[in-house]
Amino acid sequence: MDSYASLLLLLLANFFLLELVDDQRWGALGSTLLAAAALFVAISDPDAGHRIKRRHAIQIAACVSLAPIVLFVNSDELVALIYLLPAVLLVTATLPVTIMRVLRHRRVTSETILGALCAYVLLGLLFAFVFLAIEELGGPFFAQPGEHPQSEFLFFSFITLTTLGLSAATPSIGLPQALTAIEALVGSVFLVTLVARLVTLWGRQAEAGAE
Repeated sequence: MDSYASLLLLLLANFFLLELVDDQRWGALGSTLLAAAALFVAISDPDAGHRIKRRHAIQIAACVSLAPIVLFVNSDELVALIYLLPAVLLVTATLPVTIMRVLRHRRVTSETILGALCAYVLLGLLFAFVFLAIEELGGPFFAQPGEHPQSEFLFFSFITLTTLGLSAATPSIGLPQALTAIEALVGSVFLVTLVARLVTLWGRQAEAGAE
């Protein structure tokens, strides 16, 4: 049986880390370590025959080794690079593995629901990391001038993903606007397709039970 409870806890820990920690260096470092742990949990399931592959192990080791540098070198570009490390871990392995394992389920269980929720949170975190990296690489990401804490990027990402549009901040013209539109589109398509999949499986279960 797949277990997504631990993965969801790690993702929520990453969420609250970005919300509560003001120092971007510690936020980038902590997010990288949590993303590495999330990758390990998402892939490693010996009972189901899933194990960490060599390329994933190398990826995790490289990211975990590079992340602490941000504490000793005062550079915005380096902070941006470290923010991209968890994004790389999420987009290259954790997110696709999580989605594929959810889609392979033949019955809707609590694990299926948790897996779908994990995938949705992964998307929000992924875009938040990319937004933060853009800001540190010379941005600005937001059109509004002034300092923007990392919690604001996280909030903006999830508001965009859910298409609620409650944020007072707006993206700058160019790449920030394009990425915001892409996130809103991905969030809408994700909900429609995955919910449709779960409803289909639920219907099949109901029919099988009735027979």
